[in-house]
Amino acid sequence: MDNIDILAIDDDPVVHKIIRKALEAEGYQVRTESDGEAGLKAAIERPPHVVLLDVEMPRMDGYQVCQELHARPEFRFIPIVFLSAHSSLEERMVGYQKGADDSMLKPFQAEELRARLAVL
Repeated sequence: MDNIDILAIDDDPVVHKIIRKALEAEGYQVRTESDGEAGLKAAIERPPHVVLLDVEMPRMDGYQVCQELHARPEFRFIPIVFLSAHSSLEERMVGYQKGADDSMLKPFQAEELRARLAVL
């Protein structure tokens, strides 16, 4: 998984640690941002291979970030995965309507995250 750049946008530093622990040991490069606005800026400045995105964040929520990224041609083939505590079908459908490729429920298992990234 060398040189696969993952951008995780989540306002919880514990989630950052969990993602790093799950992915860096497998050779992924992980960058993190703590709010939607900073995450959007980081993604545009240096597009990652995959975006992991929380829904509820300060300054700009995950749905807005996803919609902004999905509207940009350079992000057409970059997978966006929501990692969220929102578990209802309706909430997941909003994410898909905004352009997400997948959705995982928090808390998540490291093995499942790695498996989904491998598929993407």
